[in-house]
Amino acid sequence: MNKPLKKSLLIAVAAMGLSACAEVITLREGSSVQVVPMTYTWAVSLDSKGTNQAQQEIEKIMSNNWPLVANKGVSISWATSAGKKLADAIEQALIQQGVDGNNVTVTQETLPYSQDIRVQFNEAQVVTQSCTPVVIGSFGKKHGGCYAENARWHSMVNPENMIAAPAASESVGGTVQIATE
Repeated sequence: MNKPLKKSLLIAVAAMGLSACAEVITLREGSSVQVVPMTYTWAVSLDSKGTNQAQQEIEKIMSNNWPLVANKGVSISWATSAGKKLADAIEQALIQQGVDGNNVTVTQETLPYSQDIRVQFNEAQVVTQSCTPVVIGSFGKKHGGCYAENARWHSMVNPENMIAAPAASESVGGTVQIATE
């Protein structure tokens, strides 16, 4: 064999040998995160409950969910004059407790099931993917940083502000009805 052919063959074998030992690292992908809007609703007919009992229930619900009420605001809808009176009292109480007046909306609506008043407040819940544990010897084959990224999203106070607003037809979410008996 001539010398240039030997040299070329040696370079080709060395290149194949070195490339066969290279680690394959997959592209990094971001976490799969869903921000789901949740609406909490409390509604009552004041005929079945007295106004005082309804006001006590509402105060209890507001105190149990105070961080949401204080930071995200409340929407109060009324359908009757008794409902309006209670809605105005709730609005004044919230403003006196420090809720920004712009975060409390009071509107007149036709409510279902002969309800006199409805109180709603919203929050965004973060749903993240499950993280698979890292296996020794398989570094670079799976997505890394899953735990840190998920923790970052769950720690956000207003995660809905971090994503683009969906179109009206894309809006999905859950509603939690707070039962009253």
